[in-house]
Amino acid sequence: MAPGFATPLPLGAVSTAPTRRAVCRRKRDATHTPRCCEKKKEGGDIIERVWTAIFGAKQAEPLGLKRFDRDRFPELYYGTLDEFADPVDSDDELAAAFRPLLARTQLQTRAVQLLYDANRDGWSALE
Repeated sequence: MAPGFATPLPLGAVSTAPTRRAVCRRKRDATHTPRCCEKKKEGGDIIERVWTAIFGAKQAEPLGLKRFDRDRFPELYYGTLDEFADPVDSDDELAAAFRPLLARTQLQTRAVQLLYDANRDGWSALE
């Protein structure tokens, strides 16, 4: 074994070497602010701090562009199971039946119409 390296333990053996733990020895008073607690308050983990140091703080509208959110681009998010679209004035009976399924889509507030009807257009499963 090369000098400076520890010998590996046999399978099933447990090491008795002491382990180091980074522990905040927080006191119970209101004036306690050790370095470990200050870093957590000031801006997250190391990746966020490096990103902020290089590119700057997160902006509401970077370069004049608005950020994606669920209300602005609903088609980019999963469909909802707990929201339902309200009926539109132009809905007939059939459109009103499936209008609740169009929540959070581009068709939520647009007028829709039936394009194909098997009874009207002559399709049959037997033919």
